[in-house]
Amino acid sequence: MNILQFHNKLIENYRSYIQSFLNIKDPGINEFVDSGIKDKKLWPEPLVQFNPTYQKGSKIQKLTDNGPLNSGSSEKCVVKKANAL
Repeated sequence: MNILQFHNKLIENYRSYIQSFLNIKDPGINEFVDSGIKDKKLWPEPLVQFNPTYQKGSKIQKLTDNGPLNSGSSEKCVVKKANAL
């Protein structure tokens, strides 16, 4: 499925859901709310991001032992493994 098509369908479903329980009697308030819905005030534009794949390099311990990183960096960058059940 195309992610932008999915986003548009999701927004349309959400718009329909919101409008299904709105019953505003005051014409001015109704116009204001309808305008907000048409102007997409209730949801953001889609966000598309690309994360590059990084080349693996040296281990943190080696970088702290040999120079470019501060010696305290290795303790702060430890990934703790979950205990197996």
